[in-house]
Amino acid sequence: MPVEMEMPNDFETGGAFLQEPGTYHLSVTEIDEQPQSNKGELLNGFRVDVEVVPGAGRQEKKQAELMFFNPKPTDKNGGEMAKKKQARFVLATGLLAAAKPGEKVTVDLKQARGRQFIATLEKRKAQNSDKEFIDLNFADIWHVDDPAAPKCELSQAALKLLPATIRRKPESFKAAAAGNGSTKPANTPAAPAAATSTLDEL
Repeated sequence: MPVEMEMPNDFETGGAFLQEPGTYHLSVTEIDEQPQSNKGELLNGFRVDVEVVPGAGRQEKKQAELMFFNPKPTDKNGGEMAKKKQARFVLATGLLAAAKPGEKVTVDLKQARGRQFIATLEKRKAQNSDKEFIDLNFADIWHVDDPAAPKCELSQAALKLLPATIRRKPESFKAAAAGNGSTKPANTPAAPAAATSTLDEL
């Protein structure tokens, strides 16, 4: 017997996890400093749970898990890419105001909860499997005010929720790139950001 039905506005699976590669305006929903693999093995690094900020395009509120492994001497590039990923994350989220090459710093990763940043994500295949997952494209992470960040849909309402202490002027990025540093000490964290629950109200 024929059945009448109405088609949806899109044909995505409707799952909570982000499936489409691209550049996104993201919010940190959780930090796991002792992440484990599916087999219960402790992973060497930290994991950041993120979601596409409400109001930032049709993928809004889709989630992803980003793993930031600690550098190892046995890495193909001596651990430099792992260092770069971690460094760009803490700078993009304002956990550090500035940093110098080779400098050793201490940050409170938990303060990143509720912070926002821009990142380009891609699909990767899991080791020894054809299963795909969303992950960072190299170290493509930017502060939300960085003029060098690629264009993406930004939620202006969400940006207004960030404390002024972690917002930056475009010229500050040029100064940092030229090695001029910042007027703030490199290991001084900014004030905590607004809670993620506030984003849920957008």
